[in-house]
Amino acid sequence: MPKQPLALVPDLEAELDELFALPPADFTAARNDLARRLKEAGRSDAAAEVKQLRKPTVPVWAVNQLVRRNRDEVNALVE
Repeated sequence: MPKQPLALVPDLEAELDELFALPPADFTAARNDLARRLKEAGRSDAAAEVKQLRKPTVPVWAVNQLVRRNRDEVNALVE
């Protein structure tokens, strides 16, 4: 029985969140895999957009990790 296309990428927003949580060294391979799965699911426009995402710089990645792990403290600091 063929796979349902949605099963390839059940929740694009969650997939993108996970993508940007990865270490920078893992970003490109994971991005390309996500783009491939989107294309296989018939979502070529989304695949093209994902393929254009750039790997975050180390400082941007570090701030992202800080917010992910210490959201309340970062919010308090910003306020």
